[in-house]
Amino acid sequence: MGAKALPAGGYWAMPKLSMPGAVLVGDAAGMVNLASLKGVHYAIKSGMLAAESIYAALRRGESSFHAYEQAVEDSIIGKDLWNSATRASRSRWA
Repeated sequence: MGAKALPAGGYWAMPKLSMPGAVLVGDAAGMVNLASLKGVHYAIKSGMLAAESIYAALRRGESSFHAYEQAVEDSIIGKDLWNSATRASRSRWA
Protein backbone atom coordinates (compact mmCIF):
# COMPACT_ATOMS: atom_id res chain seq x y z
CA MET A 1 0.00 0.00 0.00
CA GLY A 2 1.41 3.37 -0.95
CA ALA A 3 0.48 6.99 -0.51
CA LYS A 4 -0.28 9.22 -3.43
CA ALA A 5 0.00 12.97 -3.57
CA LEU A 6 -1.21 15.36 -6.25
CA PRO A 7 0.05 18.91 -6.70
CA ALA A 8 -3.45 20.40 -6.56
CA GLY A 9 -2.46 23.80 -7.85
CA GLY A 10 -4.56 24.62 -10.86
CA TYR A 11 -4.70 27.77 -12.95
CA TRP A 12 -4.16 30.35 -10.19
CA ALA A 13 -1.29 28.44 -8.57
CA MET A 14 0.84 28.01 -11.70
CA PRO A 15 4.20 29.77 -11.39
CA LYS A 16 5.96 31.61 -14.18
CA LEU A 17 6.56 28.82 -16.69
CA SER A 18 9.71 30.06 -18.39
CA MET A 19 13.01 31.61 -17.47
CA PRO A 20 16.19 32.09 -19.50
CA GLY A 21 17.36 28.62 -20.46
CA ALA A 22 14.60 26.64 -18.72
CA VAL A 23 10.86 25.87 -18.63
CA LEU A 24 8.52 24.19 -16.16
CA VAL A 25 6.21 21.46 -17.44
CA GLY A 26 3.53 19.13 -16.08
CA ASP A 27 3.33 18.61 -12.31
CA ALA A 28 6.36 20.85 -11.74
CA ALA A 29 4.25 23.71 -13.06
CA GLY A 30 1.11 22.74 -11.13
CA MET A 31 -0.74 21.62 -14.25
CA VAL A 32 -3.29 19.33 -12.62
CA ASN A 33 -7.05 19.52 -13.00
CA LEU A 34 -8.44 17.72 -9.96
CA ALA A 35 -12.01 17.89 -11.21
CA SER A 36 -11.21 15.70 -14.22
CA LEU A 37 -8.02 14.09 -12.86
CA LYS A 38 -6.02 15.29 -15.85
CA GLY A 39 -2.36 15.45 -14.97
CA VAL A 40 -0.60 13.02 -17.26
CA HIS A 41 -2.38 14.51 -20.28
CA TYR A 42 -1.15 17.99 -19.35
CA ALA A 43 2.38 16.74 -18.65
CA ILE A 44 2.61 15.20 -22.12
CA LYS A 45 1.05 18.19 -23.88
CA SER A 46 3.17 20.73 -21.98
CA GLY A 47 6.30 18.72 -22.81
CA MET A 48 5.36 18.83 -26.48
CA LEU A 49 4.70 22.59 -26.32
CA ALA A 50 7.98 23.13 -24.47
CA ALA A 51 9.94 21.18 -27.10
CA GLU A 52 8.36 23.16 -29.94
CA SER A 53 8.98 26.50 -28.20
CA ILE A 54 12.57 25.65 -27.27
CA TYR A 55 13.34 24.46 -30.78
CA ALA A 56 11.90 27.64 -32.32
CA ALA A 57 13.80 29.87 -29.88
CA LEU A 58 17.10 28.07 -30.47
CA ARG A 59 16.61 28.32 -34.24
CA ARG A 60 16.32 32.09 -33.74
CA GLY A 61 19.45 32.09 -31.55
CA GLU A 62 17.52 33.03 -28.38
CA SER A 63 17.71 31.58 -24.89
CA SER A 64 14.39 33.06 -23.76
CA PHE A 65 11.49 30.63 -23.95
CA HIS A 66 8.70 33.10 -23.13
CA ALA A 67 6.68 31.90 -26.15
CA TYR A 68 6.09 28.65 -24.23
CA GLU A 69 3.93 30.46 -21.67
CA GLN A 70 1.62 31.79 -24.37
CA ALA A 71 1.54 28.38 -26.05
CA VAL A 72 0.35 26.79 -22.79
CA GLU A 73 -2.21 29.54 -22.26
CA ASP A 74 -3.61 29.06 -25.78
CA SER A 75 -3.62 25.26 -25.59
CA ILE A 76 -6.16 22.85 -24.13
CA ILE A 77 -4.19 23.04 -20.86
CA GLY A 78 -4.80 26.73 -20.37
CA LYS A 79 -8.41 26.52 -21.47
CA ASP A 80 -9.24 23.52 -19.25
CA LEU A 81 -7.51 24.94 -16.18
CA TRP A 82 -9.13 28.36 -16.71
CA ASN A 83 -12.59 26.83 -17.08
CA SER A 84 -12.05 24.67 -14.00
CA ALA A 85 -10.83 27.65 -11.95
CA THR A 86 -13.71 29.92 -12.96
CA ARG A 87 -16.27 27.17 -12.45
CA ALA A 88 -14.93 26.51 -8.93
CA SER A 89 -15.02 30.20 -8.02
CA ARG A 90 -18.56 30.60 -9.36
CA SER A 91 -19.80 27.63 -7.32
CA ARG A 92 -18.28 29.06 -4.14
CA TRP A 93 -20.14 32.35 -4.51
CA ALA A 94 -23.44 30.98 -5.79
